[in-house]
Amino acid sequence: MFKKAFFIFLVVLLFLISLFSICFAQTDGNSTFGNLIKVTVQCPPNVKVGTPLDVSVTIYNGASIDLTITKLLVALTGNVGNSLAGIGFFGPFSRDVSWTIPSMNSSLQTIRIIDKVPASLAGKVSTAVVTATSPDYKKEYGTEYCIVDVIK
Repeated sequence: MFKKAFFIFLVVLLFLISLFSICFAQTDGNSTFGNLIKVTVQCPPNVKVGTPLDVSVTIYNGASIDLTITKLLVALTGNVGNSLAGIGFFGPFSRDVSWTIPSMNSSLQTIRIIDKVPASLAGKVSTAVVTATSPDYKKEYGTEYCIVDVIK
């Protein structure tokens, strides 16, 4: 029973992540950067309840011009109620950054997802999501997520 519930939880979680990405998707189709930007996110192995969750974000700029990112959207999600209806979504939160990635290079920064991990996620597997976006949120340069264990 647990395996089935966990599988269903993961399917719903991936759906929510996709929905998060679609909500902030590029709308004009004429981006200078197209599909040349790659965002990767790495979570720590675990995070304690009540402490901040910081993740490592790498952005690769495959475009022929420098890329400046000034806004990131971040979120944390997990099953707070031990049921499909109990999914908790904390965010999206806007993070102001000053990040320039030179052409054909990558850059790494540590980004705060949330200041205090909620106690309702204790003992759960949670997902941290990061989206690099234009300042007006109309263009998405890339979205990525990572999984983290929340401990007491």
